[in-house]
Amino acid sequence: MNPKTSEYQKQQRYQENEILEHAAEILATRYVRGDALTNPDATKS
Repeated sequence: MNPKTSEYQKQQRYQENEILEHAAEILATRYVRGDALTNPDATKS
């Protein structure tokens, strides 16, 4: 395996994980429990 490819794959996985962590933070702070994700009125900014 090419060392550059391996490092690229590690970096890509890190970036994907970072995106998911940020998305989880946004969901935790912007949405309430219950029907928030299925109720259009609950998700309006």
